[in-house]
Amino acid sequence: MTTLQGNTVGFIGLDVMGKRMAQRIKDAGAMTYAYNEQPAMRYEIARSGINLCASPSEIASKTAGQLIILMLGNDENMDEIMQGQASLMEQLAAGTLIIDMGQTSIVDTNRYATLARSKGARWLDAPVYGADLPPNSGEIEIIAGGRVEDYQRALPIFQCLAQKISHAGDIGSGQAQILTLQN
Repeated sequence: MTTLQGNTVGFIGLDVMGKRMAQRIKDAGAMTYAYNEQPAMRYEIARSGINLCASPSEIASKTAGQLIILMLGNDENMDEIMQGQASLMEQLAAGTLIIDMGQTSIVDTNRYATLARSKGARWLDAPVYGADLPPNSGEIEIIAGGRVEDYQRALPIFQCLAQKISHAGDIGSGQAQILTLQN
């Protein structure tokens, strides 16, 4: 497994798949912070050794200039995380790379990327295909869209989670490829 020693990673979106992804990242050596609203999930995450944060804003402050992974289920959740009360945007630092690994609409992907850039941060859409499967089973696929430099920066994270990894092009390209695979 790829080592992530010396990296700091924030994680938002801890459903069944997201929880396993965050655990793999922590197990690979990254200082891992997570946010989840549900008390039962917060307790479970804390027991696993992942550092809990009280809000998306706190995730952004703890991971300034590092990486934040979003694995959210729908666009409503994304709006709340990005722009709601105690949002990522409140503390988002320049140089931070946000990696959206959920399936977000292409229009919203471009909107969030623009929002992140307004703070000097970077955005990579890298949706997971085959999300019912465990990370690193060799059967999930990550298709990224965004700058090549951002893809290269995220590649060690991706290598902890999947064996099928590719860069599809500009922002929104990962989301577009996933849509093609699903149809």
